[in-house]
Amino acid sequence: MHDRLLGRSDDMFIIRAVNIYPGQIDHILSNTKGWAVNTRFTSDQKEDGKDYMTIKVERAEGGPPAEDSTLARSIEEEIKKQILVSGKVEIVSLRNPSEIGAEEQTGF
Repeated sequence: MHDRLLGRSDDMFIIRAVNIYPGQIDHILSNTKGWAVNTRFTSDQKEDGKDYMTIKVERAEGGPPAEDSTLARSIEEEIKKQILVSGKVEIVSLRNPSEIGAEEQTGF
């Protein structure tokens, strides 16, 4: 089983008028194999004025990098299905501070 969210889990963010709680993402990831513990959300507003969400997810220890695109696509599909918002998922190396963000190493 994966570690639970650290810090406040009731922090909500809004992407394209959809309220998203970190616990919703945690629930999806808890039912997905191939990822580790740490995850980082980012939201950017592009030139078109729309918000775009990126979720960086650590690859599980020993997880083959060749399966990253399949894992990312699977997580993206579940997020769209369950939360009704699209987001880009990036699979990053386990515990690489430069990929997740050193300040985010402890979770959400």
